[in-house]
Amino acid sequence: MRTTEIKIYYNPYRVKTEISINGVPHPNLMEVVRNRRLSQWIDSFLPKVFEELNSRAINLVFEGTTLDEEDVKYAVEQFLQETSDVSITAEYITSDRSVDERVSDIKKLFEDAQTGPIDEFRSPEIHAAFERALAPEFEVNVLATMSAGKSTLINAMLGLELMPSKNEACTATIAKIHDYDDMIGFEGKRYGNDDRLIDDWTVIYDPNSDVTNKRPTLLEKWNEDEKTSRIEVRGNIPEINEREQVRLVLVDTPGPNNSRDESHREATIRTITSNRPSMVLYVLNAHNLGVQDDKSLLKVIKDMMEKGGREAHDRFVFVVNKIDGFDPERGELVTTALNNVRSYLEENGIHNPLVIPVSAELTMMLRTETNCGEDALTRSQRGRLNNSKELFLMEPKMNMLEHVKHDIGAIAYATLNEQLEQGDENRRAEILSGVPILEQLLENYISKHAQPARLKDVVDTFDEAARKVKITKQMKSLIEKKGKELHKINQVIAKFQNDRGRIEKAKQFRERVENLNFEKNEESQNFTINIQFNHFLRSLQKRQKEDLNEHEAREFIVSKTKQANEMMISINAQFHDSLEKDLRVRFAALHEEYKKHVADVLKKSLPDDLSGEIVEFQTSLLEMKPVNQMLSHYQYKARKIVGHEKVSQIVLYNPFTWFKDDLNIPVYADVQKFNDSAFQKGLATDLQRIFDATRVKFENSVRENQENAKEALLDEMIGIDQRVDDILYKLKNVEKDKNNKEIELNKAKNIISWHDNFREKLNDVLNVKRNVK
Repeated sequence: MRTTEIKIYYNPYRVKTEISINGVPHPNLMEVVRNRRLSQWIDSFLPKVFEELNSRAINLVFEGTTLDEEDVKYAVEQFLQETSDVSITAEYITSDRSVDERVSDIKKLFEDAQTGPIDEFRSPEIHAAFERALAPEFEVNVLATMSAGKSTLINAMLGLELMPSKNEACTATIAKIHDYDDMIGFEGKRYGNDDRLIDDWTVIYDPNSDVTNKRPTLLEKWNEDEKTSRIEVRGNIPEINEREQVRLVLVDTPGPNNSRDESHREATIRTITSNRPSMVLYVLNAHNLGVQDDKSLLKVIKDMMEKGGREAHDRFVFVVNKIDGFDPERGELVTTALNNVRSYLEENGIHNPLVIPVSAELTMMLRTETNCGEDALTRSQRGRLNNSKELFLMEPKMNMLEHVKHDIGAIAYATLNEQLEQGDENRRAEILSGVPILEQLLENYISKHAQPARLKDVVDTFDEAARKVKITKQMKSLIEKKGKELHKINQVIAKFQNDRGRIEKAKQFRERVENLNFEKNEESQNFTINIQFNHFLRSLQKRQKEDLNEHEAREFIVSKTKQANEMMISINAQFHDSLEKDLRVRFAALHEEYKKHVADVLKKSLPDDLSGEIVEFQTSLLEMKPVNQMLSHYQYKARKIVGHEKVSQIVLYNPFTWFKDDLNIPVYADVQKFNDSAFQKGLATDLQRIFDATRVKFENSVRENQENAKEALLDEMIGIDQRVDDILYKLKNVEKDKNNKEIELNKAKNIISWHDNFREKLNDVLNVKRNVK
């Protein structure tokens, strides 16, 4: 059997992939991977390889980072399990340089650029884009089913009993806990429903104070206060390292039925569906699956996992809590519980989920005792701590690390296993409980996905400077020409600028853009949303039974109203997502129109016998920013005007007024019976009205998108005209005055030399250096 060598080189900081077969680049396979992150294509790559090849045996050589190596290994193992008639041998050549070092080096480069010769690096727009790309906060959203132990899990990660957990059903606000490694204790502040500050930063836990060194009660009071909408907390999350440009934020979200403000629910869904790197911990009760579960949220997660490849697999972690309630001596096995969870998630369309079993209470009690002293635990807690600790230390089947050994990656397993072997009794019990596994996964996700994505965004902000240098190089080449040749170049460019045909074409193009009519497209109309809505309306028409008594009617109304709320929240989130996609589509369409316009103008306005050098220079002068940079520029202007991105300012109808405790239940006068058809018909009518109103608002916002895109393109054209005029003015001065020529040449040489040095340093930061294992 002939063996074929497949070589993959992948750089996550540039999102650059090179693929060759037996040393020859392979265009078909490159189409699968181009401009995509490895985590998005690696699972489907190997089946594609064997489709392309006649060989059934390959030698795979991967060059990249250590963390990406794990994804490749996982994909190879999965493929071999599913495909029996192939053979794969693999070699891994990886770089261990940390992402933190790279971030520090890029920041230093940007600081140095502030004193360099390229003005673009000092522009407020690039500064804003740079800061946005390296925005430190990385959110981990903690969601849970009822009584799953969400607050206990968060407290375990905090190392003390900080968040209210006596009755998780009363968790009614969003709480965000920001990691500050240099803080001792915790501070909090809270906001009302109108996002008005109610209480500024207040000490809620101080280990050195007799007043606050017991279990905090201030957060309980804030959470129970109906005026509270959001709580911000800051302090040290001890097991997570605060990095150069990443600050972990644990987001404690209200449960499915407990949110005081339903907009919290929509915000949670939008966070899950966001393109920005973040993680979701979905906490389940190991003893009570599927009861009052949040099926709609699981559906959102399922949809995102189907779109997101390996990154989504790492991003969504299903935490099976209360594992300490199992007794292996009675035949209650953790493996059985995990299989049940996986089956349950499979039933909800979630395949190959990352499932981590934990005892949050054991870790929380261990760390609370260590950090706050034995007196911080109640007598009951001390008893449970001793029993659980003995169970996990003495019973081999309660080793959570072994249960997930093949799911978390070799590096994470080796790191934790070494700690398990070397740690004291408490540390070993912590690791066996499973919570440190979660914390290691958070660290890995940040290093593997969040920081590389941010570095790529940072590099993209430098493109504007690179475009200027490209023009500078071309202009330097022209300036170096002799007198007559330079004079001819000036004549050609001046003639092009003053050409009536070109001016008229530019005028016509501007008018065409200004008069461009709004057209719906498949993205903006979003037929999927309509199908989802109509499907729900049809489901309302199904009868339950001929009639219902008062208790059954109340349960029926509560159920249907809750389903309606959930459906409209999901639809609102989808409309928001579609709006942002639509803005990008419209920018791209106008950008493409401009490129065609420029190509047509250059073809008809420049002489056929003109040198390629001048054509290239003129083409560069008329080049427009890429779509991403135009969007960034537009959003920067919008922030200066309204304080935030226009793409996010759509306010859709919020149908959150139906779900009341005092439901009015229609009853017949003579007997306590309720007919469901009238209620369902009325609910369907209300829903249709609300949906229609929401769709109208959405379409109005899409129209605004088009106007904004037109305005941005026309502004960019004005900037291009100014650039051409400035260059022409410089060239004329150079032709007239030799001193000006020397000055401009020296400026150009300085810019080019400085930028070449800058790019060399940048490449050194971003390159994945190859060290053979």
